[in-house]
Amino acid sequence: EHESSKILSDYAEKNGFTQGEINAEVEKTMATEPRRVQKVRISITFENSSYSVQQKNILEKAALNCPVAKSLHPDLIQKVEFIEVQHQSL
Repeated sequence: EHESSKILSDYAEKNGFTQGEINAEVEKTMATEPRRVQKVRISITFENSSYSVQQKNILEKAALNCPVAKSLHPDLIQKVEFIEVQHQSL
């Protein structure tokens, strides 16, 4: 489990809305001169969730105000996307 999804899962549970699963995937893009991480793309997926619009907004706000994200260098480009996936049961 990625740290971003753990933080959001814990936040959701603490606030009493624990339906569904939260996953995060991080992709980095490197710069060459100087060699460093230039950009990170974080995809946060709510799987099979029944979160209300208000609950999703709360979770998205928590993700965007993550202390880790706020600790990164200001030159680092951070793109965060939220994806909702509903799997059909067979």
